[in-house]
Amino acid sequence: KSLEGRYLLINREPARILGKTAEQAQGQDDTAFFPPQQAEMIRANDRRVIVGNKINTYEETLSTVDGERTYQATKGPMRDGDGHVIGLFGISRDITERKQAEAKIHRLTQIYAALSQCNQAIVRCSSEDELFSQICRNAVTFGGMKMAWIGLVDEANQRVKPVASFGDNQDYLAEIPISLNADDPFELGPTSMAIRENQPFWCQDFLNDVCAAAWHESIKRFGWAASAALPLHRKGVVIGAFNLHAGEINAFDEDVRNLLVEMAMDIDYALNSFAQEALRRQAEEALLNSEMRFRQFFNSIADPIFITDMEGRFINVNESACTRLGYSKEELLQMGPADIDTPEFQEKAPE
Repeated sequence: KSLEGRYLLINREPARILGKTAEQAQGQDDTAFFPPQQAEMIRANDRRVIVGNKINTYEETLSTVDGERTYQATKGPMRDGDGHVIGLFGISRDITERKQAEAKIHRLTQIYAALSQCNQAIVRCSSEDELFSQICRNAVTFGGMKMAWIGLVDEANQRVKPVASFGDNQDYLAEIPISLNADDPFELGPTSMAIRENQPFWCQDFLNDVCAAAWHESIKRFGWAASAALPLHRKGVVIGAFNLHAGEINAFDEDVRNLLVEMAMDIDYALNSFAQEALRRQAEEALLNSEMRFRQFFNSIADPIFITDMEGRFINVNESACTRLGYSKEELLQMGPADIDTPEFQEKAPE
């Protein structure tokens, strides 16, 4: 590209994803091919290369003829014979599939962590109110959800009454009535469907699903893209629903759904225990089994994984992290990213 950001030379593949021939792309800048925000992102990365006068690598998610794709773009300055920067070059690699696989592993790790915290809450909590509050908090804090809430059926008016929530935009619960009455226009949403049909309801594209039409205007501003509603039971009778809102379309794939169903079953067990005033021994066993499954899954991942607290100290690492860095788990749990004297790690360490 020139210093002004116009393509001087482009090969066939990037021209194809722009929907042009190489000849048509030459002389154009990125505003001709991408939405304004994406074009400005590309131009900002270009300016950093030109001003810094060195090679840099960026991840750029762009709208192409193949849909939204993520590229790893390596860009460097072009210099004339006197060393003056006269433009820049770029080489891009499509890493969309890799990013999707990483995102899936990340989602699963989050849900496993939320499930583990759920079982710990079942052991600790002494009332439904306390448990419901912890479950919602854990779904957001550990599970990566935007917002989570639990609603119970109010038999008197055949509506769902929110009793616990955590996350962004909780005011939404006060704005929208959720009815179980078949004559009410608000009875076709995920929550009421899950309760009436007594099975989980997955809404993978919330803003484009007709089942959530009554809520579209209210949630456009929230950044919610998918939702899930799982019925909750006491002694086998549906009493309400556990509801989750995610920020990505198709956030609830099969593995995530299975884990959330297991979480709902664990909550059902706790509700039965509260009703029967039983000891929590089975919950403690479920906790141990869940922790074991989490450790097995966590340590089976080939890539290093580091989990830090708000102060930046490691609270968990997998075996791959120990092997890669040459520390024992006990040693790493006394450290943080800043304590690891490895440039590669410092570059990739979580913030």
